[in-house]
Amino acid sequence: QAAERPRCHGSSPELPTRALEPGAAVCWKDTYGRGVGKPLSTCNESAGFERSGALCYPTCRNATPASHGSGPMCWQACGEGYLDSWVYCRRRGWITGHHKHRYVRGFGRPLHCEEGLENDA
Repeated sequence: QAAERPRCHGSSPELPTRALEPGAAVCWKDTYGRGVGKPLSTCNESAGFERSGALCYPTCRNATPASHGSGPMCWQACGEGYLDSWVYCRRRGWITGHHKHRYVRGFGRPLHCEEGLENDA
């Protein structure tokens, strides 16, 4: 007669297990490798998000003058002939300039997995 297959504690008869020898008290479930994984790196661009650092933010609004995002802020782009001095736009050789328009676009969302993958952190 065939030896009965050992069962791991809490396992069901449907899950295959292996033992070192018939009747052994130690057993384990079959496993398989699924690779090393991929880092979280995706923003949903088709839904209007872009990556900045390790977070996804809503894409800056299309406006005139144009804006670009940096973290939670959308900053006005400086016009032709102006230099970008972070919060200011100024003409070359001039000390004074004007403040760039800006707005907060939110706190951002964590990056997520590519389509067809799952987060197993």
